[in-house]
Amino acid sequence: MRQDTEVHKRRRIPPGRRSVTGQMPSRYPSGPLLYESKLERDFLMSLEVDGHIRDVVTQPMTISLTVDGQARTYTPDIMAVWQTRSPWPHGFRRVVFEVKPLAILRSEYGTLAPKYRAARRYFAERDVGCGSAWKRDPVSGVIGVE
Repeated sequence: MRQDTEVHKRRRIPPGRRSVTGQMPSRYPSGPLLYESKLERDFLMSLEVDGHIRDVVTQPMTISLTVDGQARTYTPDIMAVWQTRSPWPHGFRRVVFEVKPLAILRSEYGTLAPKYRAARRYFAERDVGCGSAWKRDPVSGVIGVE
């Protein structure tokens, strides 16, 4: 990343056949927000109404990691940048988020956890927080964020 607030979309989100993909208008300087699922869309909508956020970017970057001795890549779903003089709910000004259904996080934990741990270390070294968003309650649609 060049500067704290200069983050650009890195990965193109193709139209999906099995899931909902699309874009929504945004008040942020990065322009329309692209999403790959209803859960991502819903989470983006919750970020859109947060008055303390300066910018939101989808698929902001792809990083190279070593996980269990193997070269891997990782592209976070979303990066949010909070304003300098506002509270930072995750302890960092910039936070990348992985958005997945809770059922997938649980069922694929063994595969996902090592990659996410490596990504957390990578971002922590760059003063960027990591968070995750998941559908907590399939009936009410409440989104959990960590």
